[in-house]
Amino acid sequence: MIVTALPGGPTAIRNALLSHGWEGASSATSAGALEPWAYQVTGLATDAVEALLGTAAKYGLDLLTGEGWVVLSGARSRLSSLARSWTLPPELQPLAVEIGRGLPADAPEFWRVRSGPVSLVEGPVVLGRESRVVAGDAIGPDDYMDQVLGASGPCPMVAEAHRTGAGVVFSSPSLPRSLALIAAALDAAILVGLDPEQIAIDPGWGLGAGPDLAVFRGFGRPIVCTTDDPVVAALAWSRGAQLFRTTDPDAIRGALRTATQLGA
Repeated sequence: MIVTALPGGPTAIRNALLSHGWEGASSATSAGALEPWAYQVTGLATDAVEALLGTAAKYGLDLLTGEGWVVLSGARSRLSSLARSWTLPPELQPLAVEIGRGLPADAPEFWRVRSGPVSLVEGPVVLGRESRVVAGDAIGPDDYMDQVLGASGPCPMVAEAHRTGAGVVFSSPSLPRSLALIAAALDAAILVGLDPEQIAIDPGWGLGAGPDLAVFRGFGRPIVCTTDDPVVAALAWSRGAQLFRTTDPDAIRGALRTATQLGA
């Protein structure tokens, strides 16, 4: 049995259906009607597929199936309920364990700057020469570190961030690369006593339309947009970015305020 998370929303689900021989229009229509978080399962035993047909309906999950594969989708809360293996038939317990391992992490609620923690729930945080929260009071400037992992590894930069009270942002447009960066950073954070909530990721905003942030949300780290372009900032905000680094904070704040008012 191979369980693959499909965190890219309708696009990832459509591609999975296409890989199993579905026609293009049918794949797009079916994917668009499903919840944004899904799993593709191959090599599932016949009795497990039969048990999953009834179990998926019980938990309010959508199930598409074909010869030797299934696509299971639903809200995070419903998938989390399914992942409690002790409530399932024995033939589904291994599947529940794999689903639980692939669930996205909880969204971060704050980012720590030198003046203290800043809420990410109240609105976007703009970090510049005069950092502030769009919907709240001004906060002091925050000179936190930003670096792609090099040959020296993450320990020196994480230790420096811990010494200065700053945070750490790892920049990479690559999902495998970011996995390695975040894992190494968290290991180093334990060594120096840095709060893991001070580690964020910048998935390469400004490179065309930007990456699909669904794959980065699974890390449970704040998502950073580094840009001076108000259009890029508004796009990043609409797709889940929470922190913005810029040399023109007024322009970025204005763009984010307008995007929020328009419901972007």
